[in-house]
Amino acid sequence: MALQNSSLHATSAIAILVDTPSGQRFFHSFGKAGSIQTAWSLAGAKLFLVTAHDDISKVTERLTNKKKKFTFHNVSFSSSPLSLEVLK
Repeated sequence: MALQNSSLHATSAIAILVDTPSGQRFFHSFGKAGSIQTAWSLAGAKLFLVTAHDDISKVTERLTNKKKKFTFHNVSFSSSPLSLEVLK
C-alpha cells in the first residue's frame, strides 16, 4: 500500500542535532533556566513534524542566540514492516 502525500507528513519528522563539547547530541528541550537539554540517541530526541515551522523556528532561534551550531535531520517511518531476519 503506497502512502498518500498527506500521510507522508505524519510519517516523517525532523530532529535537530546540536554540536556540544562532548560531540553531537540530539536536541531534547530547554531546561528551567533555559539550558539546552540533549539526548545521546534518537530515542530521546524531540521530533518535530515537517509542517511545524513555527515550533522549529522557536527552537532554532534560541539555539542561535546561544551561539550553538546545529543541523536538521529527516527521520522517517517506512510503511513496509521489517523481517525478523533483519534483527538477527
